[in-house]
Amino acid sequence: MRSVLCRVVILAVSIFASGCGGDDPLQRYRVTGTASFDGQPIPEGDILFQPADGKGRPEGGPIKNGAFSVEMIPGKKRVEIRASRENPGKMIDSMLEPGKKVPAREDYIPQKYNDKSELTAETTKSTAPLKFELKSN
Repeated sequence: MRSVLCRVVILAVSIFASGCGGDDPLQRYRVTGTASFDGQPIPEGDILFQPADGKGRPEGGPIKNGAFSVEMIPGKKRVEIRASRENPGKMIDSMLEPGKKVPAREDYIPQKYNDKSELTAETTKSTAPLKFELKSN
């Protein structure tokens, strides 16, 4: 459930940040990169860039097959990466089909990369693709 909420927040932030077109007075730039976990591309997840000074709004987007692309305001950022996967050993009641059991989902990225993130990035107009290589505890 937490993963779904995170995706909704990131989507809302992305829509809000995109505005209604025209020139961007905040001078956002596209930042691209890759994210892997234990040497494998993260198949599906989310990345969020929080202003390091705590001022301003976060910017983020989805990770697909280990790659991401986010428009953002340049500056120092605290980076959060989240991903979940099915846990076939744990079944829960389906929210869509009452009476049916489905595999539970589990967040598998350690907190040091999201809630208690130690990841940072400095983004500018000419930022080279970022590379985040996460490892299990």
